[in-house]
Amino acid sequence: MDRELWSRITDTITMSREHDRVTSREAFRSVWDDTPPTEHVLRCVIAHYAADCEDAPEHERAWDESALREFELAPEEGWAEVGIADPTGMLPSLHLNLADVAHRCGDVDVARTHLVLATEHLQRLPDDAYGATVRTGVEGVRERIGSAG
Repeated sequence: MDRELWSRITDTITMSREHDRVTSREAFRSVWDDTPPTEHVLRCVIAHYAADCEDAPEHERAWDESALREFELAPEEGWAEVGIADPTGMLPSLHLNLADVAHRCGDVDVARTHLVLATEHLQRLPDDAYGATVRTGVEGVRERIGSAG
């Protein structure tokens, strides 16, 4: 893995928490463009965080779909290089994000499918603040989808 590129990615993630969404979107697009298509782990991380900087749900959805696609293509051994010991712990969050954005885009059937997948992977989450946040998110989306009929 290219350590300089990984440093740019982590800097972009940090910057996205401190700057406006437009600046953050531009930074994520730049680092995405500079990341080789074969670097699936890096591209998954980029897409996962870039989605949060989008204002339009359809753009957010495109990033979330890219994150899941890159996750599925990523070699298992590549995750340790970025400090993720068990990448399967990302699956509930990836599917939660897709359930939420699909619902906001009016695609309730796709939202339900991803909600089921997020729920199936909840046991992979640690019993910590991150796990609690994702579990709470799953419940919130479940309620919104349920009220949508």
